Amino acid sequence: MAFVDWRAQMHNAKVDAEADVNEQASRTLSSVSRILTRALLKMDSAARFKVTLRLYHGWTKGFQPTVNRTAISAVIAGMDFSLLSTSPNVVISDDVGFGDVLLNALPERLRGGRVHLPGTLRDDEEGRLREKMVDTALASDLLTSAVTYPKEWSVVLAEDDDIVPPLFVAEAWKSGGEGKVILVRKRTLGKQNLLNLDGLLLKDVWR
Repeated sequence: MAFVDWRAQMHNAKVDAEADVNEQASRTLSSVSRILTRALLKMDSAARFKVTLRLYHGWTKGFQPTVNRTAISAVIAGMDFSLLSTSPNVVISDDVGFGDVLLNALPERLRGGRVHLPGTLRDDEEGRLREKMVDTALASDLLTSAVTYPKEWSVVLAEDDDIVPPLFVAEAWKSGGEGKVILVRKRTLGKQNLLNLDGLLLKDVWR
């Protein structure tokens, strides 16, 4: 299972200046799939993987889907997922999940029968749009996955250090078994880094 900070991956895919939101979504999905394929084969070039994507972003303003949610939903609906991976050893599933529906929450917490977390994109006091509950939704699902699927691999594509604490916990819960936790990010560790990410952070995936 791959847990994807979508805003960070849009930036990494360099689509910020692209006016067409469907093209932004398509290029970001292709970039994410390419990086995931490269990362998994770097870990084990002989293994075969089936990857389920979960995407975390400000997907709704109130109860209304944002333009980015509408765009990626349209891209997913029209995508031939067999073409996303550059290797026959890595299959990207077309069963894509969105982080506003949590992996483990009571059904009565669903609003409108659709999402647990409406309003993940909101106006702040200055009228600027801000994401809310996105990082914690990813963290919650990562920990749920570590408990529910201890033998599976969890791959996190995120740039922010806020994801490190749940990564450490998920790693501990999977330790001693077949499961792995992997962090894939573009930015390099600076001199101010004090975190021990040895064995977690997969380096030299972007090029």
